[in-house]
Amino acid sequence: MKITVYDKDRQFAAQVGAPVELVITPRVFPLIGTARMVVPLQVTGTDADRMVHADVVAALRAPSARVVFDDGDPASLFTGVVDEATETSDGDTLEVLVLSDDSLIGAILGWQVPTSGATGYTVDQSAAEYRSYTGKAETVIKNAVRENGVTRLQIPGLVVAPDQQRGATIPGGATLRMHPLPDRIFPSVTNAGIGIRIRQIGVQLVFDVYVPRVYPYELSVKAGTLKAYKHTRRRPTITRVVVGGPGEGKARRYRRLVDTGAETIWGFCGEGFVDARDAKDDTEPEDVAKTIATMDARGQEALVEAGKVDFLSITLAETTAFRYGTDGVLVGDIVPIRTPAGVINQPVTEAVRTVVAPNVIVSEPVIGERVDSAAETQKNLAAVKASQRKEERA
Repeated sequence: MKITVYDKDRQFAAQVGAPVELVITPRVFPLIGTARMVVPLQVTGTDADRMVHADVVAALRAPSARVVFDDGDPASLFTGVVDEATETSDGDTLEVLVLSDDSLIGAILGWQVPTSGATGYTVDQSAAEYRSYTGKAETVIKNAVRENGVTRLQIPGLVVAPDQQRGATIPGGATLRMHPLPDRIFPSVTNAGIGIRIRQIGVQLVFDVYVPRVYPYELSVKAGTLKAYKHTRRRPTITRVVVGGPGEGKARRYRRLVDTGAETIWGFCGEGFVDARDAKDDTEPEDVAKTIATMDARGQEALVEAGKVDFLSITLAETTAFRYGTDGVLVGDIVPIRTPAGVINQPVTEAVRTVVAPNVIVSEPVIGERVDSAAETQKNLAAVKASQRKEERA
């Protein structure tokens, strides 16, 4: 494993030798990958050795230091920024937490008029109520990142790879009004069949998308690849959704969608509301059919999310035939799992990769959706509520 430290301008700063501990956990976006590395503050050896290591420690402590972890497989390259650098109480080690470069996307707001500049404290967004992005999923996400991250914010080093129009067309597109990009573009992009990633290539932070691969073989307990398995089934939270579209007061347009199949299976009827007042482009005369299609797409997305009843947490073990990497599975790949409930196709959501020796990495890919502790559930609920408050304020 080659570990290289760069400064905030993505210039070479130092080369890390053998860390005391190193665990790299790439995750599928919008989850954020992390790397936890522990290095000694001092080393024994020659004066030259001690000076070189002092440079490593200083580089890791520098503001916005960057680290590239390269195991020789370009597909599993992990790059990110040092989020925390902690010296232990006994003063002999430095623990570093690195966030994957994908985290940049979560810190970008989608302005309704991204081309409008800011003068002092004043931000003029009066030219439009929303910024709408339409087309293929790759086109939607790349245009949003290019306009807001590259052109408007001018995030140092960020570039957008050429658009190949991958992924399905996002029904109704995506509309932004000071929303963090993940809040309004995901899970639509994921549902359209693509994933996103940012990696440091040279001095650039390259934003690109990928199409998840499908692993060609079934994994199972019998094959020795299924290490831990947890399957939770719960009823849907809603089966009907009312979508509020554009218009004010009595003139506001509404649509209702019903999942009759779920109501028949579960003997349950629950209702929810989705705000889609941005379904009409305020810069053009209303196209009623387009507005209705956008509203219905928003409602269907809410029903799909609320209708999830099967939750999986599966940890895989590497074998001689099943490995992490280009020749095996990568984060984002779809894997068929044979379980007592049958064959279930789920994505690799993360992989815990522990470096146990300089050239030995033990990987544990995790499949599907985690069913975590109550504390984790509360954290997720808090994130949802925070997102809702942002939307209400916008």
